[in-house]
Amino acid sequence: PIFSTGGMRYQMNWNGPKPDELDPENQNNLDEILSKSLKLGCRHIETARGYGTSEYQLGIALKKFKREDYILQTKVSPFEDPKEFKKTLDLSLSLLDVNRVDLFAFHGVNLPEHIDWITRDGGCLEVIRDYQQKGKVGHIGFSTHGRSQTIQQAIETDIFDYVNLHWYYIDRSNDACLTAAQDHDMG
Repeated sequence: PIFSTGGMRYQMNWNGPKPDELDPENQNNLDEILSKSLKLGCRHIETARGYGTSEYQLGIALKKFKREDYILQTKVSPFEDPKEFKKTLDLSLSLLDVNRVDLFAFHGVNLPEHIDWITRDGGCLEVIRDYQQKGKVGHIGFSTHGRSQTIQQAIETDIFDYVNLHWYYIDRSNDACLTAAQDHDMG
């Protein structure tokens, strides 16, 4: 899909899931947004562990829709300690209350050390590949607000299926990153 139903702004708060504080009006609004999005053909639903209550609220809302009607993506930041990454990934999947996410992105790969945390022996990539082999994760990518040089460095690892890249018609400073992604057969 060209358009995405992004989950950063429809969460109730940034402080994380607190089920006893869930506002029914806010949740109904999310339900309506998803319903309208799906009716209009916007099938890509995106969220992240860093988006407060978004994953928890999506976990509730998505039960109202057929699983084959949407493409679900979540993002989890890489950690220096892969055990911390795994713990955070498990929390994301638990909050979403799904058996599988279609797209998983390492969130905010903005610095060279983030690439190292992912790619080094015993790093976060090994954790996510295990989840992929178990069918819990589909395609693996990364999101970024980083400098073009860092984005291209991540692309050139050839380990990612796709990149969530900020590109604007007026500010096309990431054109070289788009070309690099195409050259590496990435979405």
